[in-house]
Amino acid sequence: MRPRGEQPFFGADSFFAVRVGGQTVSDAGQEDAERAALKVHRWWTAAELEQAAAAVFPLGAADVLRQILAGGLPARPIRLPWREHRVAARR
Repeated sequence: MRPRGEQPFFGADSFFAVRVGGQTVSDAGQEDAERAALKVHRWWTAAELEQAAAAVFPLGAADVLRQILAGGLPARPIRLPWREHRVAARR
């Protein structure tokens, strides 16, 4: 439920897999609103993503991470759901 008067919007996020030499995260390319919204950065293992007490979005991120770490890069970008889509059972 949205607060009264708040307009719906479309948002899209992109995630990239890269190998880096260090673990320092920089917010130099972020806007002030992004810095205000993101209070902390940290690296997660696939197991931590799966076992997190809170929901981790996009759904299926841990499975994709495991595939990439095993050397299985997708041939093209993939789309992960932001919420579960329940499908009624067919009779």
